[in-house]
Order: sequence, then C-alpha cells, then structure tokens
Amino acid sequence: MKYMPENQDRTSIPLKRVIGLPTSILLVAGIMIGSGVFKKIAPMSQSLMSEPYILLVWIVAGIITIFGAFTYGGLASMTNETGGIYEYLRLIYGEFTAFLLGWTYFTIVGCGSIAALANVFSQSADALFNFPVLLPALKDFNIANFIFPFRGLSIKILAISMIFLLTWINVRGVKNAGILNNVVTTAKILGILLLIIAGVFYTGEPANMLLDDHGFHPLTGVALFSGFFGALLSALWAYDGWANITFVTGGIRNPERNLPFAIVGGVGIATLLYVLLNYFYMRVYSVQQLASIPEHKIAAAVVSETLFGKAGASLIAALILTCTFGALNGCIIAYPRITFRMAQEKVFFRKAAFVHPVFNTSYIALIYSCV
Repeated sequence: MKYMPENQDRTSIPLKRVIGLPTSILLVAGIMIGSGVFKKIAPMSQSLMSEPYILLVWIVAGIITIFGAFTYGGLASMTNETGGIYEYLRLIYGEFTAFLLGWTYFTIVGCGSIAALANVFSQSADALFNFPVLLPALKDFNIANFIFPFRGLSIKILAISMIFLLTWINVRGVKNAGILNNVVTTAKILGILLLIIAGVFYTGEPANMLLDDHGFHPLTGVALFSGFFGALLSALWAYDGWANITFVTGGIRNPERNLPFAIVGGVGIATLLYVLLNYFYMRVYSVQQLASIPEHKIAAAVVSETLFGKAGASLIAALILTCTFGALNGCIIAYPRITFRMAQEKVFFRKAAFVHPVFNTSYIALIYSCV
C-alpha cells in the first residue's frame, strides 16, 4: 500500500491509464445496450407497419451512429486529456461553450441519467422479485403535493444503494469497475444471443393472436416518409450513449489509437445485436401483432413468453436488469470525468480535481456525482 506525503498536492497525481481496447469496446456497447431495444419494436410497428422498413430503420440508425463515431475518432487525435466532449468543445469553440456543456451534464444530463438508470434497474428488480411495500402508512405524505418520498420506498432505497455501491467500486479503481463492466456486458450480449438463436429456430405459431388483420394497411408516400423518420428517432434513442467513452480518455491506454477503435467496435456490436433482435421479434410475431402490444407491456417480454412460457417474461426482466445495471456502471465511470476536467480548468469546485493517492481515481468528482 502506498501513501501520499502530507504536503503533496492531490491535483498533481495523474490518473492511471488502465483501460485497454477490449474493455473500451465493451464499455461503449455496455452503455448503449439498455432497455430501449426491448421496448421499441411495438411503437415502430405502429408507425411503419412493414418488416423490411423496421429493419432498415435500425440499420440506418446504426450507420448514422457509426459516422458519428468516425467524427469522434478524428476528434480523439486532438487531445489525450480526460473529459471527452467537454474537452473537444473547449479546444474548438472556447471556454464558455465548454463551461455551459459541463454544467449541463453535471446538473441535468449526467447525474439525471444516472438517477434514471438506477430507477429503471430498481423497477426491473421489483418486477422480478416483488419487493415488500415499506411504510405504507406514509405513502400519501408529500412535499408541495408534488414529491411523495415514501411511495415505492423499497424501489428508491435499492436505486440509491446501487448508486452508492457502484460509486464505491469506481472510487476503489477504474480497473475494477472495468472488469465489472466486462462481466455484465458479456452477460447481456449472451442473453440477447440466446433470444436471437431461439428465434432463428422458432417454427411454431404464436400462443395467442394479439390482433386481427382488419384495418391494417401498409404505409405509402408521405405517411411512409413520416413514419420512417418517427421510427428512426426511436432507434437513435436506443443507440444513445456511445460517446460517453470519450469522457474517460484519461484512463484509456494509447487513446489516440484505441478510442476510435473502441467507439466503432462498440457501435458495431450494438448495431448487429439490434438488427438481429428485431428480426427475432418479427420472426415470432407479425408486425400487426407487435403493433397491438399494449403500451404498459414490454414487447420483448411478450415475444419471449411465447418461446419460453412464463419463464420468458422473467428472462427479459433479468436481461433488462442486467442491461440497466451495466449502463448505470458505465455512466458512473464516465460522467464524473467531466467535472474532474472542469475542476482542472478551474471552472468547477476545486476539490473535484483531486486524485485519490492510493487508487488514482477522481474520487471527489465521483462523490459529487453520487450526491
């Protein structure tokens, strides 16, 4: 165990570059593959009403994202500092633009994403394990008739606990957090491949018809154009998160070379899985049936239940649980690096630039994000 001399400046301790190319690729894929791909097939079927066009939407969204990845690959050659988009904007457009972006990520985008992912993870866990209702007598207690702190208390406690746990793991070392990301992302990829393989060999009929074909007409002309771009918006939402790897540039080995490969590799994996998974949905159910799935149901769970019975719905719940956990860990790795870099540039609280003397992590920035 090493110790820092009392008079050493913690802002002068360098971050360790311990993230290799395989971990970087899995980090990109892990942040991208969340819950979206399990839910979007139903609204897409309602918008497009065409199997080929739905698959085309996912392919086009993947191509657009890969072009974005090429752009960021070029930007990565500008600097090997941590901070990603914040640092690129600072170098290209100046301090003020970067300042606005950094504070937006801290107050809304970054911390908000972490909170939302933790909540989705907790809700998925509740769907799988049926948590007990805690303090039911206080469920109507409110602040300004807007905040109900005791409703869904068990879900909130788990969500907060996961943020604390993953922050603690990240404080203890980026390498440990990277290993955890590799395990979780590999598990979610294997789970998705299981569904795809099951769909490829599926030869039966759906257990029940969700919708008859009356009133179902393929779109043409302007309606098709509008439906395609509406569906494309949904697909791009599912592709979001790939740029987060740039925030941890300071922890990546040889970032000028590895960062472009990591982004393109991670986006490529996600694109392939997204296209195949949607093909799997439409192999088991028709577009008409998928379009009729109620909004409160997860389309992937309905399809999986046809293949595996009641265990299918549990499989999807476990997959969403794994996916959101991986995305949450990836966001906790990435977003605090922006505030760390901002503090180095003296546009954020000074202590956020501190590096842990033992673990070489941006631990104060992680704690700020956690709070």
